[in-house]
Amino acid sequence: MLNDNTMREKRNIRPCDGYMAACNDRYLSLAALADDCYNCGHFESALRLTGVAANFAWLNHTGRFADGRIENVAFAVGRQLDGMVVPLSASVLHSSDSIQCCRRVVLVASSVDGIGGHSRSIYQWIEHDKASCFTLILTNQQRPVPEWIGDVVARQRGRLVRFTGSESILEVALAIRRYAQKAADIVLLYHHPNDPVPTVAFATADGPPVAFRNHSDMAFSLGVSVTDAMIHYRLAAAQVSRERRGAGGIHCILRHKLEPRLSRVPPVDARTALGLCPEDVMLLCVSAQYKLTPNGRVDFYRVMSEILTRHPAAHLVIVGVTDDQRSCFPDGTPKDRLHLLGRQATSVNGALPYHEAADIYLEGFPMGSLNAFLEACAIGLCAVAGLRGGSKLLQSLYDPLEAVLTYFSDQADYIAYVGQVIDNAVARRQTGLDLQSAVLAAYINCNWQDQLEVIYAQLRKTGHNPGPINRFAPMQSIEDRELSRFHYYCNGGHVPTVPALAGTIRRKISPKEWDRLRSVLPSYA
Repeated sequence: MLNDNTMREKRNIRPCDGYMAACNDRYLSLAALADDCYNCGHFESALRLTGVAANFAWLNHTGRFADGRIENVAFAVGRQLDGMVVPLSASVLHSSDSIQCCRRVVLVASSVDGIGGHSRSIYQWIEHDKASCFTLILTNQQRPVPEWIGDVVARQRGRLVRFTGSESILEVALAIRRYAQKAADIVLLYHHPNDPVPTVAFATADGPPVAFRNHSDMAFSLGVSVTDAMIHYRLAAAQVSRERRGAGGIHCILRHKLEPRLSRVPPVDARTALGLCPEDVMLLCVSAQYKLTPNGRVDFYRVMSEILTRHPAAHLVIVGVTDDQRSCFPDGTPKDRLHLLGRQATSVNGALPYHEAADIYLEGFPMGSLNAFLEACAIGLCAVAGLRGGSKLLQSLYDPLEAVLTYFSDQADYIAYVGQVIDNAVARRQTGLDLQSAVLAAYINCNWQDQLEVIYAQLRKTGHNPGPINRFAPMQSIEDRELSRFHYYCNGGHVPTVPALAGTIRRKISPKEWDRLRSVLPSYA
């Protein structure tokens, strides 16, 4: 194994050289630990460790997007689940409570939050799938469920079931399996990449067909083994899932279904609260903080500093980045025109008040935020795609907007273009209208329900056909290297060692399981 102290940037050596290999070593150690627990018959511990290994591979790219080493551990446990003695006393899922309608969809997600595109995407699906009623099952919801999520489930004649993550994975998976067998026509997976529950729950063929919404298409993920249809946002993701995840069955593109927010009246309050004058130009970015981490190729903070310095009328508002990140901006940045608003507790409208108050939307980079960008376009806001950093998966690709959206891989060209739309109100208004028209056609008036009905019909024909997946060797394609580079900088160049991960492992399993694990596998514990 490589030592963490070797993970240093050196002259003439790319920062991520060796980093992916080190991540792969750590991952293989975790995968072996999960496999050993399974072979010793400690199934709950094996599943917890499968989640730890998947979480590591999600956040530390190993050259894989799926892998039978850990996926098949969860799958094998799921194959034996019906024969296990699993207590269901804590379960709130009872088939007698099943909802009745023409089509019953069980949507399984790990958790939802008051902010972020993931939760809003779940909301949009439930809101617009008018021909279905939903049971939304959250497998690891430790915070209160946003009120607007509960409201949309209720409007669609459904029910909301929340597990907190403190329950046994075996118990939760078995409860979900039995409920889906009696109360679902379709299962839709919207889970986090490190969640083993769906793999365990749907490992047998005696349940409804399973669709996997590929919302984290740039990341390693569990769940491929039980998937009958992969539903992608973009074409690039479909190719990765076929070639790098071994996902068979149906592959289809189903884009976001956005709300028709077509009238844009900039509210005075939002701009006034930020201290902006009518002549100021408000630049807006909505992004999770980690997505803006400079990766050695593109540096969001330096580029924004240059734009603010060149254009005295410009103010930059970032929703999702806290004020302690001011130090990321270089010296000389006009920080009086920098507004870092942090994580906003939002309603169902998300960041819409800021979108409506802005003049220009700037997508974050090196990783983009799909929902926020499209919602900016939907209200006619002039939106600028993020500066390309070499990865097709990290940066959002808006296939239907290709004809009207300009992409930049050169920093000077990007800064010049943003400067043009800052200085030219007529040009940015026309750009906003062009993007709004394209989004209206592709994401609002797009016959979304008809497209979904085709997918549902295909699933009903295929039925449910789960099966183990291959073990994948790590690859070092350009895309892999760029993903590794992103994680390298997000993690400060450090790869957690197996001993350092012991604390994480211990928190994931009960004290009794931990003691048993230490006695059986002392070399790991």
